[in-house]
Parts: sequence; structure tokens; C-alpha cells
Amino acid sequence: MTCTVTDGKGQATAKEDIASVKVTCAPALPTLPSPTFNPPEGNYSTTQTVSIASPTSGAKIRYTINGGDPACKDGIVYTVGKDYSAPVNVPSTTTIKAIACTAGESSEIVTATYTLPSPITCEKCRMFFTNERYDGNLGGVAGADAKCQSASNKPASGTYKAFIVDGTNRVSCSSTSCFERGTSEHVDWVIKPNTEYIRPDGTLITKSSPVGLLPNSILINNISATSSSGWTGLTFLGDVFTQYTCNNWTSNSSNLRGAMNRESSIHYSNIIDCSYAYNRILCVEQSTPTYNIGGTVSGLTASGLVLQNNAGDDQTVASGASSFTFTSTGSYAVTVKTQPTGLNCTVSNGSGTATANVTNVSVSCTVIQTYSIGGTVTGLTASGLVLQNNAGNDLTVSSGANSFTFSTQVTGTYAVTVKTQPTGMSCTVSNGSGTATANVTNVGVSCAGACLGTTVTRSWGTFTDCNNGTIKFEGTAGTFGGQTYTAQTLYFAKCTHGQTYNASANDCTGTGDAGNNYGATQVQYCNANANSCNGTDTGTLNGSGTSSAYTACNGLSLAGKAWRVTTNNEFRLTINCSDTTILPSNMANCPSNDPPDIPIFPPVEEAPYVIPLFTTVADNYWTSTSETADSARRVDPRSGSFGTWGKTNNFYVRCVSGP
Repeated sequence: MTCTVTDGKGQATAKEDIASVKVTCAPALPTLPSPTFNPPEGNYSTTQTVSIASPTSGAKIRYTINGGDPACKDGIVYTVGKDYSAPVNVPSTTTIKAIACTAGESSEIVTATYTLPSPITCEKCRMFFTNERYDGNLGGVAGADAKCQSASNKPASGTYKAFIVDGTNRVSCSSTSCFERGTSEHVDWVIKPNTEYIRPDGTLITKSSPVGLLPNSILINNISATSSSGWTGLTFLGDVFTQYTCNNWTSNSSNLRGAMNRESSIHYSNIIDCSYAYNRILCVEQSTPTYNIGGTVSGLTASGLVLQNNAGDDQTVASGASSFTFTSTGSYAVTVKTQPTGLNCTVSNGSGTATANVTNVSVSCTVIQTYSIGGTVTGLTASGLVLQNNAGNDLTVSSGANSFTFSTQVTGTYAVTVKTQPTGMSCTVSNGSGTATANVTNVGVSCAGACLGTTVTRSWGTFTDCNNGTIKFEGTAGTFGGQTYTAQTLYFAKCTHGQTYNASANDCTGTGDAGNNYGATQVQYCNANANSCNGTDTGTLNGSGTSSAYTACNGLSLAGKAWRVTTNNEFRLTINCSDTTILPSNMANCPSNDPPDIPIFPPVEEAPYVIPLFTTVADNYWTSTSETADSARRVDPRSGSFGTWGKTNNFYVRCVSGP
């Protein structure tokens, strides 16, 4: 304070009271430069070590942490605050106030606030002795903390501090004072109340008390499984051993001593010279710091984007947003959980381990190109047809429709199927699947009367009269008559080539009479022999020459199907021996005494060895299978026999189609 006196001089007369003297006092104005902080106050992502300095040589510095104003008294006798002797460790958001003092002078109080991410306190906190060994000069409390963070055996995550005290920067209250006055005497203390402490491998060591103290030696398990010792500066009770801190852990003089612990005694086990260079540091996990994980968003012109970090913490990003932010404790992995409508978003730089705020994650969104899926419909004369694409997007197609297009476009693959058949009809899909790179218009839906008529079953499959001029065969996989068959589906023409299908009677007597086999006509396999018209089982010809047999079936228009000459093995399926469990071997007959089955639909002439659903002429039929250069396979339905004949001969043909 600075005081001044007015009316302090004069001549007093006897017995006169003097009351005019005035003494006016006011606080002295600061006369010293204020201390400075390094680093300066601000936002930081990791623990800071703050140095405080005065420009005035010889000035003392007093400071407080998250407290009141430090003060000087009479220049050298101090009241509020602590003496500054070593850098201040700042692991979390902290406000430091400092003042410089000399004899009779002081500075203005300066304030610095350091803002750090809010930590996530460990639920079970780890403890470990450093692999490295040290003498008593640890660089103060801050230096010891730094050694814990850089220890070669520190677990990968978490923030660690040294289990030491110096009476100023780190203080643990004694068990007596803690229980009398609570934990207010703790200063930057490293033990949390009611917390389990474990080794890095998860082995439980002990649990802290409600005031943040640990038992000295009554442990569930030792601190480490091997013999270890470390500097602490603690008494047996757990408060500071003032004279045994190696000058606040800044000296390795043999004239000073420090308190130490062992793996079996957390606080205190011995006192030793500060020059002893074989002690370790006991490090205690404090928390895992959190960091901002974020970055940029581009091209987001629709709603619905949901991002995740580490498979959780869902964040919906609004249309038009240009940035996003998560919080994370270390490792991060940003992914797209839900794509926005009509867009495809990808993440780059999305994963890593954060040691500071992350700002370079990029989410880029582009418009998804979509394509329509459709095609043609033929033969649909009834209602009820429902198509699907990719097992959904149901589309009802009206009777008489000749085209269709699904309402929902696709971005890639498509698969058109029939979900519901129309009444009394059967529809099949061709060109129904693929990957769209443009609008698809070539899917074909072909409909015909449903195959619901009379059936004949044999061991090699089932024949069903579709009542539309076709006989459907659904085969059984296996070996029959020495030939291996797959579970194939075929459609045979009910009528022999040249006959007319009579829908009203479901027979083949539409033209002519029995005398001309109701219009059945014979055709030539090939107009030349030698190596001409070499047929294949796929219904195509190789070599020179022309085939009226092939032309007859290829030109057939029936039930919307693609027809061809029946192969040798396909024709064998229609042979009907008395023993219905077998087919005759190739180039063999049914047994000569094999009586005919009673046909459901009589043949034009007696041809008992053909499945009775067919209308069959009692004469040879060509197959599409060549035998030699000059001959091809033929079948005689009068005996069920298979053989060969010269290609220039004229026989009947039965046509077949795939499903």
C-alpha cells in the first residue's frame, strides 16, 4: 500500500486536541513487468509443460492453478500461491495466474488458460514400472510424467503420469488429512477414488479408497511380477516425505536422498541417495484423451447419408453439408453406414490412430447412374402375370400387353423372374439377367397355355400334355438305356411335321384323313450324301447341302418357342416299352413280344412304342444326329428300334424345343 499524510504539521497548544491530520492509503501501483508463459495460452490437443519467467532479474514468481490471485507481502514474504521452481504440468484444461515479486515491488497478475480435450477416465487404470532406470534427477514432476509417456513398455493407448510427489506440483494428502478435510489437499494427484488398478496384462493390483489413496503393502497382487523399485517421495501413509524428494526431483546429488517404493509396497519401502541410478518410475494411467475426427464432404446433394466411426456413433449428415466431426479416443475408422438417396459416397483417409485432431478425412459423393429394365411380352392372353426384378419391385402385366418396364431403375445387376403366372398360362423369361450399363430393352417374356393336362410318368421323367400342341418333358437325372441324362426340361411337338394341331379336340387330325396320315409329310435329311449336312445335337448343320428336315422344324411356329429336329437321345425318351422302367439301349429294339400300352391319344397308325400322348405315324423318323458321312440316326416307332439310314432318304420328323 502507499499512504500520504495531509495537515500533518503545526503548533499544538496546551490541552488542544488535533483532529485535522488525514492519512490516505491506496494500493501501490505495480512497478515490475509481468511474468510470461511459454507456451502461450490457447487450445492444445496434448498435455503441455508450461514455463513461467520474469523479465526482472532476481524476481520471485508466485502462481496459482485453478485458484485465487497469487500475492506478495512486503516484497518477499508470500501469502497466496506457490513458489515457482519448475515448469507446470498441464494435462487438462487449466488456468494459471502468476505474479512477480521483489523487495517492495510487484507486477500485475497475469492469467493464462490452456484448453485441452476432455479426457475419458479409465474404468480400470493400468500401472507399470518403466523399463528404463533413473537417478533422482527426473526433470521435476513434469519430466517424470514425460518419461512415463515415452517409456518403451508403455501400453499403446492412454495418458500416464508418474507416481511421485514433490510437495508443490504434485501433492497427495495423508490418510489423516484426507479423511478429515476431503481431497482438497490433492494437487495433480494421480490416483482416482474407488478405482481398480491393474497391470497392463489385466492382473488386479488393488483398489483405491474413496479419497483416492492406495494401501501401501496390503495388495491383491504385486505391482509387477518381477522385482522392481521406483522413486516416489512418499511416506508410508502416502503423503509427501518433504526432505526426501531429491530437491523436487531435480538433483542426483549423493548428499540428497529420496524415498522409493518396491513392487510389493506402493508408497514407501526405503530411502536412498539421489545418485542411485537404478530406480524406475511407477507410471499410472490417467485417461484416454479425445480428439476431433472430421474432414470434408463434397457432392452431397441429397439426404440420408449416415456416417459411422468405429462401427458406431452414427452421425446423419445433412444435404449440402461440407464437413463433419466425430470424437474419438485413439484409433478411428470412418465408414458410410447408409448411402444418401441417389448418391454413392466413399471415404478416403478414413482410418488411423489419432494423436491430435484429425481434419483430413474426405467423404466424396457422386450421382449414381441408374438404368431402366424392360422388354417384350408375347402370347399373354390372360390376367394375373406378375414379374419381379432382383426379387422385388413387383410389376403386374395386363392381359394383351406386348411390353413392360419396371418402375424402379437399377444401378447394376438385374434379374427378371416370374413371380405369379397368369391364369391358365405359363410364362418364361429370356435374357432376364445381367449387368446394366445402359437402359435394358431386350428382356423377353413368352407366355403359352399352362401345361396342366394329362401326364405320363416314367423312371426317366414325366410327360405332360400342355393342351396347346406341345408335350412338356421334365427329366430325371440318371443313366437310362446306357445313356446318362441330366434333369432337363424339353417341349416336344405333339404332332408330326405336316400335321395340323386341332385345339378344340387337342389332337392332330385337322387336315386330311388316316389315308394321308392327316397331313404328315416326309422330309429329306440331306439332298446329298458324302460329308454333307453333318447334323449336331444342337440342331445346326455343318458342311454343304440342304436339309428339308432341319428346315421343317426351324420354321415351325408353335407356342412361341424355337423349334429344331429332335436328337437321337431326345427321341429315345419318347420310346414306350412294356417295361416302363427302362429305355432300350442305343441301336436296339424293345423286346419283340412287348405288347403296346393302350394309348391315351391313339396314333394315326399303329405305333405302340411311343409315349401315348404323341400323335405318331407308323414309319421311320429322322433325328438330328449324324452317324457317318452318308448316314444319320433314325427311329422306328413301330418297334422302338434305333438305327441308321442314308441321308438322302425321306422320313418323318418330330420337333423339339428347350424350355
